[in-house]
Amino acid sequence: MKEAEFEGKTVEEALLKASAELGFNISDMTYEVLESERGLFGFLGASVRIRVRVPEDETPLAFRKEYVPGPGDTNLAEGLAAADESRARGDFPIIGRQPGTDAAKVNKAIETVEQLITGMGYQAKVSAKDTPEQILINIQSEHNDVLIGRDGEVLAALQFLANKIVNRFPDDRKLVVLDAEGFKDRRETALGTLAKRMADKALTTKRVVRLSPMNPQDRRLIHMALRDHPGVSTKSDGDGNYRCLLIIPNILEEAGQPGRRGR
Repeated sequence: MKEAEFEGKTVEEALLKASAELGFNISDMTYEVLESERGLFGFLGASVRIRVRVPEDETPLAFRKEYVPGPGDTNLAEGLAAADESRARGDFPIIGRQPGTDAAKVNKAIETVEQLITGMGYQAKVSAKDTPEQILINIQSEHNDVLIGRDGEVLAALQFLANKIVNRFPDDRKLVVLDAEGFKDRRETALGTLAKRMADKALTTKRVVRLSPMNPQDRRLIHMALRDHPGVSTKSDGDGNYRCLLIIPNILEEAGQPGRRGR
């Protein structure tokens, strides 16, 4: 059993370092958190130290010099790159503050997000697109990594606060949705790539693949990506922050076997 310790701002960052240095897929590792300090919104000032273990007989990643895997995946970066190329072909539609009663809520949403970000000590360019169902807010900042946070946690917190402020009264409520230069599109594409590759691994090994712990939004994206897959099914497992997702080959369920879980 190979064993080493790594540090990062998040567990995911520490696992990325472990994967890059040891040369193994994150889903082939087991780990334990040795120390953890949470910062504002679960990101700012946070640090984590983990101990990683990899079985001696585990197969190393190929082409590691050309690619460093993302959380639980062996091709996450390629998914992000593909999403960036797609994003580059069509910029986020932008509108600024507009006069008129119909634009009052849009202007309020822009101002609210700007004030929240300023209150965190950062500057950003905030733009919006108004649709019949929602107000889409886009954030551009040199500190986007902080404003997005681990797995989008800070962005989700900002969105929650913005909706509480903009939609204080029941009349004329409209959902405010925050994004940061295509993060949500990139995240969805990357998780879709992850889902398909891990499904292939489950079918090849005939074992249940356990992904790293995910928030409910990410688990839902994995479920949706594989809901029509003919060879696997998905299931959430665990509690709280440790709740993760299992990808189960259908051949195991058909045989009435629980299967062997991936590491």
